[in-house]
Amino acid sequence: MKDPRSSLKPQPDMVNGPGWDTNNPDEHINDGVVNKADYLITDGDTFNGQTVRGLGLDKSVQIWWGVENTLTQSATFKDVGDALNSSCAALAKAGTAGITTDDCAQVGNAVKATQLDQDPS
Repeated sequence: MKDPRSSLKPQPDMVNGPGWDTNNPDEHINDGVVNKADYLITDGDTFNGQTVRGLGLDKSVQIWWGVENTLTQSATFKDVGDALNSSCAALAKAGTAGITTDDCAQVGNAVKATQLDQDPS
């Protein structure tokens, strides 16, 4: 998850980045991007010009649970980025799991770092 580009079957670590494939029918071909976003949100790191303070496993799970319950079968990678930000904002507003607006800024940084805020080209 930390470095999808170094796996046995290298995958992209950002939308439209190296290894990005828009012409493959396998919906998992680009899932290294989501793996990288999860790593950044959970553990934190600096990537693609963004520094992310990791939120830890408990907060990360809560945010991803909200994402899983939001996306439809036709969701795009940009929809994942939007859902990450929305899930975090809803949890912060409700005070769930101690998630704060600063945590949501970190999620936003992870979304920017992995370019989940961009439409695939």
